Amino acid sequence: LASTNFNTVEHVRNSIDDFIASKLPSFYRNRICMLPKIRRKVIETNVKYCSN
Repeated sequence: LASTNFNTVEHVRNSIDDFIASKLPSFYRNRICMLPKIRRKVIETNVKYCSN
């Protein structure tokens, strides 16, 4: 999605829907499980979290 040029809001919505539908449930489960660790890291380092 990062390299996609969106011309309409509908194009954005469709692209997001397609991205979400293309991922397995484990993708979301793993990312959700990572959130506490990421939050701790942000708090401990007192910086904003940004993942590229």
